[in-house]
Amino acid sequence: MAFKMYYNKPLYRLLGLRYVYQIDMSDIKTKSINWASFWNKYIAHELISPLFFIKDNNSELSRQMSTIVLNYDEFLIRFLFGIHNEDFPSQISRKKFILDIDVYCDTGPEYHEFEDLLERFMLEANVLFEKSIKQSLRLKMGVVDNE
Repeated sequence: MAFKMYYNKPLYRLLGLRYVYQIDMSDIKTKSINWASFWNKYIAHELISPLFFIKDNNSELSRQMSTIVLNYDEFLIRFLFGIHNEDFPSQISRKKFILDIDVYCDTGPEYHEFEDLLERFMLEANVLFEKSIKQSLRLKMGVVDNE
């Protein structure tokens, strides 16, 4: 393996896998928008609950991002999600929702652990992504259920 050849001495301290999903629904036309109701059709309710909290101040919303950190002892998952708003501090006008899943180990894993860790990272990130989206988004993405 080329990596082992060049980095035989562990010069690394972090191993990670990061997926950033930008769910862009700008093709859906609406006259006025209630962000909670809009995203509730596509994203798990648990992730958008803060939007329901401020639904009366909906038009003033500039950003809504939340973070969950999970500690699995051998690795961590930092999960950021919400409406980032690339036009911040302006009010939200674009229909974009972010799911940012960062799975990493910062304890300097051994080289022989890389493959197993990366596979576990991928599986955990996929579970989190699948829990985050609803069937209506899967259909919009063109996912066909083979069951």
